[in-house]
Amino acid sequence: MKTVLKYLLLISTLVLYNCTDPSSTAKTVWDTIPQNSTSVVKTENFNNFLAALKQDNSQESIATNGIAEILKSENLLQYFNPSDETLIAITSKGDFSIHTKWADSLLKIDSLPNRLIETLKIEKFEFQKITVDDAILFSAIKDSIYILSSSQQHLTTLMRNSINIQPALNSINKAVVDSTAIFTKHIKNNPLNDSLSFGSYWEGYAYTTDNDLFSAHGILKSNDTLPYFIDSFKNQKPQPITIPQVLPVTIDGATIISFSDSVQLLKSSEKVSIAQSTFFETLQEFASGTVGTDSFVVAKSLDASLSLESIEMYLTENVDYRGVMLYTIQEDGDFINNKVSVLNISEELNTLFRIENYLIATSSVTAAEDYIRALQASIVLAKDQNYIALQNVLSNAATIVYIGRNNISNDILVTTFEPNRNNNTNRKGLLTVKQLIVEKDYANVALASIKEQKSNAPQIPVSQISEIDIPNTILGKAIFLNNTSSKKTNIITQDIENTLYAFSDNGTKVWSRNFDNPVLGEITVIDLNKNRKQQLAFTTKDGFYVIDNRGKDVAPFPIRFKDEVTQPLSVFDYDGNRKYRFLVVQGKEVLMYDKKAKTVKGFTFKKTKNTIASSPKHLRLGSKDYILITEDTGKINFLSRTGKSRISVSDKFDISEDGIHKQGTQFAFITKKNEQVTISQSGKIQRKKLDGAGQFRLDTENNLIVLLNDNILNIDGKIIELPFGIYTAPHIHTSNKNTYITVTETQENQVYVYDSTGRLLEGFPVYGTTPAVLYRTTAKKLQLLTLGNDKQLLLYQIN
Repeated sequence: MKTVLKYLLLISTLVLYNCTDPSSTAKTVWDTIPQNSTSVVKTENFNNFLAALKQDNSQESIATNGIAEILKSENLLQYFNPSDETLIAITSKGDFSIHTKWADSLLKIDSLPNRLIETLKIEKFEFQKITVDDAILFSAIKDSIYILSSSQQHLTTLMRNSINIQPALNSINKAVVDSTAIFTKHIKNNPLNDSLSFGSYWEGYAYTTDNDLFSAHGILKSNDTLPYFIDSFKNQKPQPITIPQVLPVTIDGATIISFSDSVQLLKSSEKVSIAQSTFFETLQEFASGTVGTDSFVVAKSLDASLSLESIEMYLTENVDYRGVMLYTIQEDGDFINNKVSVLNISEELNTLFRIENYLIATSSVTAAEDYIRALQASIVLAKDQNYIALQNVLSNAATIVYIGRNNISNDILVTTFEPNRNNNTNRKGLLTVKQLIVEKDYANVALASIKEQKSNAPQIPVSQISEIDIPNTILGKAIFLNNTSSKKTNIITQDIENTLYAFSDNGTKVWSRNFDNPVLGEITVIDLNKNRKQQLAFTTKDGFYVIDNRGKDVAPFPIRFKDEVTQPLSVFDYDGNRKYRFLVVQGKEVLMYDKKAKTVKGFTFKKTKNTIASSPKHLRLGSKDYILITEDTGKINFLSRTGKSRISVSDKFDISEDGIHKQGTQFAFITKKNEQVTISQSGKIQRKKLDGAGQFRLDTENNLIVLLNDNILNIDGKIIELPFGIYTAPHIHTSNKNTYITVTETQENQVYVYDSTGRLLEGFPVYGTTPAVLYRTTAKKLQLLTLGNDKQLLLYQIN
């Protein structure tokens, strides 16, 4: 084909050079294009157009791939110099022709290669046949229009036919006024067309390329009326397209329709068998698509409760997944196919769920769970940087939208620009969106396509790594533990059957161990031998345990007790040198042990007058260490390392569950009556009544103070208004010199993470039902651990 083009100009030159100057009345160049044309390119600067093709810009060739195969000549087309509008047409049989107005300056005739030129006369028409090597082209002049063709028969037909008027094409050409544009004809029932074609019609586009982004805008029109599918929407007002907000970023493709009058749409559609449908009447947007081997349908409702109620006879409650009820669609529940067959939905859909105003049906329970995870993690198409780039050159409102990547993207592009050509075009790595805005007798069309480079790939700031299911209900807070054997981080949790588990970050069980009694409170990670091999320290009601990262006891532990242990284990590392002190509480008594499981004789404090209310706590203020032991009467004991009293305070306090914190050089806490209390190291007490309806929650670290009251979060004086809900206490985490604040809303199950300046980290909130644990792994990755439900751990990575 390149050889043919190579000599395209040569043929033209010789023809014009040897022919008589035509003087007949000039016709428009559009009147001479073949009746069976399926692709036409219009350009007012042929040389610039050809130069752009020679650059081999794959995005540029999206619109001109078929014609580029013909026009990418290396040598001789430089002689072709049309000054007027030029058309390049390809027919359904693969013949091509070039049309432009004849002029003296059209061709240069100097230094032409060897050629054989023959003058042919067929019927009353005179042609030139030019042969260069094995390449043959034909040329003629018709009413001052110069025509080149690859086929003698094709050119003869063109000369024989009367003026070729195609109303739809002419109308689109007048609307697409850009100097370069492409027009494609879609032929009804052509086997090469896919489901995006709905009858015979023309599309015309002006297009631009900006680096990796290709965009085209134009018109779709038929010679008679709109294609039947599109004609169904001619009385609908385009609506804002919102469904991409609930499409997983990993979709392969989707078709979206929007409508302002669902009843009218049902009546005007040839395929809808049910004219009136309460289900469909409540909708304003609809989509179908695929993710891998799974299919889905999304319906946006004006009243999701009413929509769900209208189809409840087809649904059976199956299971609650992450707070979302999954319904099984009964075998006779063909309401989707029957009532929205305007989308040609043929997939088997068996699971349905609701997310806000959207009803989503999937082809399996697993697909529904994957879908929900993506939505709850906000990993959706609308937040994909590639999609955002496309939307910047498209409309926010449309009637019909096609979205595709890879193979489906290729289908959209081929169907748009090469609908009737057999070709093997396969453009990979593209995300493409095509929009139609249907008017009375035509449709405005826009298309944009972008290369999905890694730098532009979906930026997912928070990704779920694993979902770990436990046989029984989880008890207490899970923690992280470095596994020196695998050089990875394990997740430690326990269940109500007193089984302690260790899982890898991919959800694989590393070990499990059963105990006679549950762990009290939180498990503490220690490095008993100062060799970076971590252990777990905790108490049950009858023992004090230290176990290694294989779940085995570390000698000389455990320590067994006859008297019941009543509080979680306290672990003190006064100077950060891993010379641990372990405090065990039994009612009123306090026992202190060292790393060898020996009681510390230097600790003289033995017992309180009343039952100890919480685990002892260590705080360092300035250069002094304080051990705080609170009794159930509200008395606070301020002790030194040796157990001697450091501060005498006679007042008693009803301390909230957040306990006592360090605030500068003072002790601070909040009472259950919302009093903020500070106690100096000299014993001076200050009280401040906090204004707020609910219980205030407090956490502090160094000089950072975090308060939460209802939905008002105060991070070091910066006020953040959270969505209304019920929140867990804020918790401060320090990792690699960075400070983070986490809080969890327990009704919508949303985990928030802020930095110390009060900035919400990108990608949050994420789904979670419990307070979060942050940890920087051995691979220097920041991970977040929470629960998905009472039997499931969720592990996220903050990228």
